[in-house]
Amino acid sequence: MTAPRPRSRTLTAVALAATVVGVALAPAPVAAAPEPARAVPAAAPATVALPAVAAPTLSRVSGADRYAVSVAASRKAFPTGSTAPVVILVSDRSRTAGYGAIPAAAATGGSVLLTAPDALPASTAAELDRLNPARVVLVGDTTVIATAVAHAAIRYAPVVQRVGTTGPGRTSQALNRWAFGSATKAWVVTSQRATDAVAGATAAGAHRSPVIVLDGTLGDLPPANADLLRDLGVTSVTVVGSGSSVSAGIEADLKAIVGSANVVRASGSDPFAVTARVNALAWPAMAPGTAYLADGRDSTNGFAGALLAARTKRPLYF
Repeated sequence: MTAPRPRSRTLTAVALAATVVGVALAPAPVAAAPEPARAVPAAAPATVALPAVAAPTLSRVSGADRYAVSVAASRKAFPTGSTAPVVILVSDRSRTAGYGAIPAAAATGGSVLLTAPDALPASTAAELDRLNPARVVLVGDTTVIATAVAHAAIRYAPVVQRVGTTGPGRTSQALNRWAFGSATKAWVVTSQRATDAVAGATAAGAHRSPVIVLDGTLGDLPPANADLLRDLGVTSVTVVGSGSSVSAGIEADLKAIVGSANVVRASGSDPFAVTARVNALAWPAMAPGTAYLADGRDSTNGFAGALLAARTKRPLYF
């Protein structure tokens, strides 16, 4: 019997507005004999009752190491009794090649787990066994995840395949081709700034859209990225980060493809401001609910939490 799914914890923001009540004072009556007018005492200010705001309920997704944190996030995304049709394995040493795994997993209903590049950690193997996937996808070639990991994964799924090659850009392209047949929205992130990339990948995954990972210092949009946008039918793009993250030349090429009015940039003075802007654009009218927080100085934990946030269509903040 499938265990009941835990109820989501909520963080509710209530906007309050105080109203100032003005009181009109009538002039004092004048007696038959001229007398100085008596001062009329001012009315006491009206008391405005403010609604009580409940304190947010806090919980923590944690583990003894980065693999265990990844497993803890997967277990929360897929509670006891759940299975995943696909599990995507990303090397903890090459996460830049795996940013595209977050929206790819969200789009295919799957999970993302971290692995060592040369061996499958015991905690990751146990989660694979629990999820019982029909397919395991290794992100990157044998220089990223060794053949030994593929051989170990065969024990847990009837199909094991690789998607991607060396380099985050090419691997992102391959993951998008694998996971998406079409898309109207895309997010563009640089592989050089982890917090920008994770925030963008989470927002993309939450909206079941692809994320394009590239070298943001390039002066032009690579032709392969332009081809992907056209092939998927993308009509709007969000660029994550300032011009130092993703160049003005790349932005100009994106505008040439989808139109100037359909390209927006989520920028900020620091990684935290960028993440806040990403979420403001992704959820312009965010309903009360769960938000996920990660340390901006350790993007590995943020990467693990990105799956959970994307799957539940909620924001991730650094």
